[in-house]
Order: sequence, then C-alpha cells, then structure tokens
Amino acid sequence: MRSGPDDACRRWRVLLPVLGMLAGTAVPLPATADAPARPEAIPPGDYAWPVAHARWRIADLMKDGGITGLSVALVDGDRIVWTEAFGQAAPGTPATPDTAFRVGGISAIVTLLATQRLVDAGRLDLDAPVASVMPDFRVRARYPDARPVTIRDLMTHRAGLPVEHLDGAMAKAPAPWETVLDLLAGTDPVAPPGSRSQESALGITLLGLVVQTVAGASFQTHVQQAILGPLGMARARFATGAAPGPGDAVAFRDGKPRPVLGVRNVPAQGLHASAGDLARILRYLFGAPDALAALPLRPALRDMFWQPQNRDVALDLGLPVGLGFVLTGFGPLGLVGAGPVAVAASGDDRFPGVLAALPDHRLGVVVLSNAAEARQAIHRIAGELLANALDARSGIRQPPIPDFPYADPPWSRDRLARFAGSWATLMGLVRVEVRGPHLRVKALGKTFRLVPRTDGLLHLEYRLLGLFKIDLKELGALGFSQTTVEGRDYLVLHQGTTRVPFGVRARPGPLPAAWEARLGRYRLDNPGDEPSPFSRIRLKRQEGLLTAELTLKDMGGMVVALVLQAEDDDRASFDGVGPGAGAILEARDQTPAVLTGSGWRYVRIGD
Repeated sequence: MRSGPDDACRRWRVLLPVLGMLAGTAVPLPATADAPARPEAIPPGDYAWPVAHARWRIADLMKDGGITGLSVALVDGDRIVWTEAFGQAAPGTPATPDTAFRVGGISAIVTLLATQRLVDAGRLDLDAPVASVMPDFRVRARYPDARPVTIRDLMTHRAGLPVEHLDGAMAKAPAPWETVLDLLAGTDPVAPPGSRSQESALGITLLGLVVQTVAGASFQTHVQQAILGPLGMARARFATGAAPGPGDAVAFRDGKPRPVLGVRNVPAQGLHASAGDLARILRYLFGAPDALAALPLRPALRDMFWQPQNRDVALDLGLPVGLGFVLTGFGPLGLVGAGPVAVAASGDDRFPGVLAALPDHRLGVVVLSNAAEARQAIHRIAGELLANALDARSGIRQPPIPDFPYADPPWSRDRLARFAGSWATLMGLVRVEVRGPHLRVKALGKTFRLVPRTDGLLHLEYRLLGLFKIDLKELGALGFSQTTVEGRDYLVLHQGTTRVPFGVRARPGPLPAAWEARLGRYRLDNPGDEPSPFSRIRLKRQEGLLTAELTLKDMGGMVVALVLQAEDDDRASFDGVGPGAGAILEARDQTPAVLTGSGWRYVRIGD
C-alpha cells in the first residue's frame, strides 16, 4: 500500500543512513585499534592516508557486515586518483575495477546529460510542455487548475508524477520501457506540477522517451554515441539487466546470489557502469579540459547539476535539489565547512551505490556494491573517504560531533505542546506526547525522547528500558524544529545547516463508512517475480486516522504505519512527505474487497 519497501531511499536517499540507524537504534561501528592513524602532516594532494583508511574501513565492514562485493573510486579535479574493487562480483569471480554494477537512480545523471546536449543544440526547449514533444502524454485529471508539465519539470522532479508503477517495475522479463506512456495514462499525479520535488523513476523514463524522440534514434544508441563514448565509458551501457553481460556484478543477499531481475525503467535505473565509469562523469562535471572537449556543453547548462533548481518550492523547506543530485549530505556525508555536498544514490537494494561530490573543491567519490547488506555501509565508506580526501587536499578537518547542552531554562509546557500530536513522517506514523521537560516519541515500535537544547532545536535521545541513555553518535547531531507552510505544520530535521522535511501534522477526523467497512487484513496479490516484501498488511484506524500498517520482511519485522486521508468513498491519498506522499489508494467494492495503488493490488483476507 505504498510505493514499495525501498521508497524511503528514493527522494530521501540522502537520509538512508540516518533512517536506518533510527529504525534499529544502532550505534555506528567504532573504529578499531588497527585503523590507520592520520599523519601529523599531510602534503597537499597526498591521498595515501585517505586510501589506506578507506581500505581498512572496507575490509572491516565487509567482514562484519556480510558484504559480498564492492568497488570504489576517488576523483580530484581532472584526476581519477584511485579505483579498486573488493570481494566477489559473482560466485567464484573476483570483483575488479572494471566490474559493472547496475547503478539504479544514478542512471538519471546520464539521461539528464543527454537532455542537456539536445537543449544546447537548440533541438529541445527546457520550458516546453512535454506534450509538445510527446502528444500522447497524459495523466488522470486530478488538479483542474494545474499547468502543463514541462521538460524542466521532468528534469527537476517537479512534474508531480508518482515515484513508480510497481507492477512489473522489476521482473525476469520486463516490459519495454517505452510503455511508460500507457502506464502514466492510467495514473493519478501526486501533486500539481511545480509544487514540490519528488523523485520519479517514471518521470525520468518519460524524459528518456523525449530524448529518443528528439534525437531520432533509440535511446540506448543515442546515449552511447552522444554521452558514454565521448566520456570514455565505452563498456558502460543502458539495459534492463535481465540478461547480465560479461563482467556484470551479480546481486547477493546473505552471501547467496539472488534471482536475476531486470528493471523496466531503463533511462531512470538501467545504467550498467563501473566505479571508474562514474568517476569519469565526475571529471566531466568538475570541468576536466579533455572531457569538456569531447563532450561540449554550455557552462550554464553543465552548472545546473550543482545548482539548486527548487529555490521557489516552498514545500521543499529549503532542501536544495540540483539535477540528478541532492545538494546536501546527511549522516556520514554531512560534511562541515565543505560547501555543498552533492549526493546521488542508486536506491536499489540489489546494487546499493552512492556518488558524492564536493563541487567547491572538485572532489568526489563513488562506492558501488552488489550486496543488500551494504545499504548503510556505502554511505559510511563514501563519507569517511570524502572527508579524509578533503583533509588531505585542503587541510579542512571534520570537527567532532557536537555535544549540545540541554536548554536552560527548560522549555515551557506550552512550547513543548506545539509539537504534540500525530505526524505523518518519513518513518510513518509518529506520535509525540509531552512528558515533563521533554517529549516522548513513539515510532517504528520504539520510544525516543526529544529534549530541548540550547540552539533552539529538539535533541534526539534513546534510553534503554527508558533509563539508560544510549550514545547515538551521528544521530546526536540531529535536531528537530517545526514550521508552518501553506497552512500545515511540518517537522523539520536538521544537521548543521541542512534542513529536510521530516513529517507533516496528521489530520484526524471521522472515517467514512465505506472505508470503515474495508478495515482488516490484506495480502499483496501481484508481487511479480519476487515474494511480497510484506509479512503482514492491515488497513486500520488508529488515533482517529486511517492507516496502512505494513510489516516488512527484510527489516527484522519492522512495522511501519502509513497515514491515509480519505478523499471520497473510493479513494484515499497517502499523507506525509517524501516518496509516496500524495499517491492514491483506490478501492473496488467486491467480494473480497480490493485496493489498488502504484500498480500493486491488495486483496482483503480477513478482519
């Protein structure tokens, strides 16, 4: 009843390490005694210590985290300083620097580059309606006063399109990606165009169809000739991945190969590339002269990747989003004093990956893996390597995690009470209550505290058995505030100067009788070629709210309750922020009851 079990990694991929730690209240791995010590003096541009430290960290995480294979690259301006691979690419086959991984959402950067090349050539207008190029493009009418979706909207994830159509999104034999027009024709938009940013694989796939139409050649052929070849990415390619090629990584879980599945949305998720290939993209974006000569593009168009494209989007609450990148880091990638941190992530638990860059310093890292267990580890490796490389290049060292004193005097009960209530958040339904001088937060089956601190934010704490305070390391740097935008209260998550929409105040109210009659247990009826990610699905009413309560199989049985807002007797929309917000759940009254949303179908099986 959502856009998929990994959608919290979609638009908010930047938050993955933070959300993962909140879910498990895990303490990050401590540095062991054999970690390479930082030299007293590092000659500028000497990366021996950052590389040695990264090798140690990778070995440590692969050993303790069950990670099968991993590849890494470090870029300094024009130079690819380091590439190396670790572990297995496939059973019995070592990973090498040339091993190709399906890089998921990072693929969009190449599709965006192809679009910009057509814009630069005068063959495409950024502000032209998509329908002027693709006359058959349409979605269901939901917002009667909405303006047309433009090419720029697709590029900046402001088209109001849903994240995904899950039925067939990943399969043994995916449908042709060009069927995206048919999928969208039967889809409700999730927001009016331009009103908020929400990453959409369907939107980038539609953009690939625009590129194919304007270029007059197949998308794969055009991108190979116009982008991958000139950048020296001769072995990289766009494909579903349903038929792995020579040198491709195989996905693992628990040390065992997983069934091979391909992706439908090839322009959004189907790039197969090595860490070195992605390093070549960073060289280009950093302005390497040979790369610019091979792939000419007006500087103003190239710079858009590093520039916020959503300054006028109030509902993004200041979270800067460029082209293909979120322009801020969180958790291990929340670097201080480094300028913008540009982050793109795969969002695919089969092939977790992250590309992170410091545009002001022309430094970047790539970390790719073929193990589901690496979803948090890749961010730690990338963050530490980027921080240590910044130290080696510019002498900018990361400060220790600050220790925020409690507010003195304590906040008044009235001030605390402004946060009390039910919130639809990136972690699902969260209940906040005033408890003496602090707030008690119930989320994901755990109880946290929010304690006022001296900088005017609320500080996150976790106490074992409610008594013993646990050191949450990076989580201790997080703070929460509240703001009101367009008449609704929002929870805002802070780390340093970064602000991220975390939740919106839920709106309890009477439940229509038609939805009351549908409460009960459901099963996913069309999971496709993989088992359902849910061990239990329940439509229920709690705290005056209609919720979809999901028990996730591959996250230790974690229960997430998603908030729904009934729009009429047959349609409800998911409330909240981030991926899935605004998506429609539609009911069909038959026996048994059936609910449909984002391409998945749920059948009622009991009370």
